[in-house]
Amino acid sequence: METLNRLPNKIVQCRCQFVFIVAMIIIFNFWPNIWLFNSKRPELKLKALSDTSCQGRCGAAVDSTKPCQCNSACTRFNDCCSDYNTVCASGGTCATLTSISAELWTNDVNRLSGSDITVNYQTQVPDGTTADRSTQKFFTYVNEAKLNAGTYKSLIALLNNYEPGKGIRESVTATETQEETAFLDAVLATKVMDSLLKFLTCKGLVTSQAALRSALKKHWFELYARSGTSTTLDTCGFEHIIVGEYKDSNSVNGFHNWVSFYEKEKSGSLNYFGYVSRANPSIIGAAFSWNSHVKTLGSFFIGVSPEFELAVYSLCFFTNPGKACNISLNGSPVTIMSYSKDGHLATAYLRARSGRRMPTTQASTSHGAQINITTLRPEMNAISV
Repeated sequence: METLNRLPNKIVQCRCQFVFIVAMIIIFNFWPNIWLFNSKRPELKLKALSDTSCQGRCGAAVDSTKPCQCNSACTRFNDCCSDYNTVCASGGTCATLTSISAELWTNDVNRLSGSDITVNYQTQVPDGTTADRSTQKFFTYVNEAKLNAGTYKSLIALLNNYEPGKGIRESVTATETQEETAFLDAVLATKVMDSLLKFLTCKGLVTSQAALRSALKKHWFELYARSGTSTTLDTCGFEHIIVGEYKDSNSVNGFHNWVSFYEKEKSGSLNYFGYVSRANPSIIGAAFSWNSHVKTLGSFFIGVSPEFELAVYSLCFFTNPGKACNISLNGSPVTIMSYSKDGHLATAYLRARSGRRMPTTQASTSHGAQINITTLRPEMNAISV
């Protein structure tokens, strides 16, 4: 009798176990999907966003699987996505590289004017020069008040954060991380970065300012190994392009920023040899030494703001990595080359439009009257320039 009395309880227990097992099967089969849709995974957000937003879809052909459209005809058929007028402000197509680069230049309100900066080009030297042919400094005057504020101040704070030696592991302190954050905060608050964000959003390359910030953080500040055979995290895009580093015991690697050049020349660690080339708008190919390491040709803009340089190099890297990025700045044609390594920004620099040399022409700059220019040669070792 006792056994019979226990039987219903056993049946209930079995049923409960069965229900539990079924529930677990359902959870393990469907819970990942539930979790995904409640997560912040970018690929899911992008998919959902692409259905109801014009980000990355401006000018696209009609897609009947989408609830709204993003081409010029959508205004006639009243089926535009809600952000069509904002994202596709140019009438359904994204800006060209020529037009967006011109816009970046126009919006560079923090660029130093002629009264804020004076340079002394002195002697023109042949490519490959390793001897000093100029007796004076390149920068005669820079308005320090400009450099002690805004994005310039934030950039200068970063210049002493890196070990220039190749193969020496970089260590990032909490203070240095805060300085990187402050720099990104400062540049992302500018009109230049607003223009870049709008263009990259239209192209579908980013979806928000947060996404742009993440991309800038990764490609400019995330450490990686420069040598292909090394695992030592000894460099990053910012160090190579802006600060400069040593290629070996005798030569300089990277170093394509005028503020970095000015600060090092002011401190006495950099010696200007002369200019190899000059081009519009305010571009120089300079020969110099830094702590006895020689750069026979380092190209950089003169007087542009940190946000402009970060934006224009990022523009070319995000849209044309490993290829010639032909843009227009202040009405002058400019070509930028950029390369990646292990998913990071390895280098970005100014180069000639075609061949090793371009014809010598007459042009004017914001720093003087007519000058004789020879545009910059393309670098031979893309990852090392």
